Amino acid sequence: GTLVLDFSRSGAAANNILPSTSALSFGQANSSAPFASTLSVIGAPGVSNTQTIIGPVLTVTAGDSAHIQASTSGGGSLLLTLSGTIATARAFGSALSFEPAGGAIINMPNQTITATGMLASYGIFYNGVDFASVDGSKNVVGLATLNSGTGRAIFIL
Repeated sequence: GTLVLDFSRSGAAANNILPSTSALSFGQANSSAPFASTLSVIGAPGVSNTQTIIGPVLTVTAGDSAHIQASTSGGGSLLLTLSGTIATARAFGSALSFEPAGGAIINMPNQTITATGMLASYGIFYNGVDFASVDGSKNVVGLATLNSGTGRAIFIL
């Protein structure tokens, strides 16, 4: 399923449509069928929007995939802050993709990276084609960005 937080809708709050204390958990419990979940945060044109989620750990159910999308247009800005961390060992067969677009930023201030520079373990992606990492400001970026743009990592589950 998809949860859309759309700051561009008439009457929408400028910040934190979801309470900042919310936790993110993707997938479906007690099911053997693969499931794709999406959190889509859309910024309003010409406005600076922020959404903060403080939940402790981002989880994705085994065998499922999740997408965290953040986008903005029309001179607006969007900062999606995920204060929770990704568990070092992800659930078997799960995948998570961070997908910022249009200048939106996904920030993970408490996330550490592995010795290889990736977020957690394999199966955590940036825009679906590169392994995800964080830069010095803790913004989610592609691992190739941190490695001076050399090569792209493609991983098929």
